[in-house]
Amino acid sequence: MNKKIKIVVLAMLALLVLVLTIRDRPHNTAGTALQNPPSVKVQKPVVRSEPLAAWPDKDAKHLLLRQVELSNPEYHRESEIIMIASFTIKNPTGLAFKDFEITCQHFSPSGTNIDSNTRTIYEVVKANSTKRIRNFNMGFVNSQTVSSSCGITNLVPIGWN
Repeated sequence: MNKKIKIVVLAMLALLVLVLTIRDRPHNTAGTALQNPPSVKVQKPVVRSEPLAAWPDKDAKHLLLRQVELSNPEYHRESEIIMIASFTIKNPTGLAFKDFEITCQHFSPSGTNIDSNTRTIYEVVKANSTKRIRNFNMGFVNSQTVSSSCGITNLVPIGWN
C-alpha cells in the first residue's frame, strides 16, 4: 500500500477507537449537571437474625474487612528500590479467610501520597487467630518514599457452603 493510504487508514482506526471509547460516557463539563443523572437507590440497613453462617459471602467479606487488623508493620528496602514488609494479621472473628490483598500507600517528605503497591498473599487465616507474615516482597517503591502505610483491602471468606 501507498504510504499516504497507510497513514489515512491508521488515522481512521485511531478515530474509531476514540469514538468507541467515549461513546457511552456521559457528557459533562465543569459547572454543569449531567443531563440524565443515574438514579441512586438508598438501601435500609439489614438486620440479621440468622447465624453468621447463613449470611451471604458479601456480608461476611465486609465483616472481615472491618474487623481484621494488620498490625506490627515493619518495612525495609532491599537494594533501595524494593519494599520488604513484615506484619501480623489478627482475625478476631469466627470466620476464616484466604487470599488477602495488602495495599501499601507511600508518602513523600512533604506528606504527599506518591505511590502504592498491592499484592495478594495466598494463605489461610483461621478464625480467632493471628498470623505473622515475614519478609514479604511488596514490589518496587518510589525513590522519594519516606514513609508507608499498609492495610488489608480485599480477602476471600472461606467455609461458606
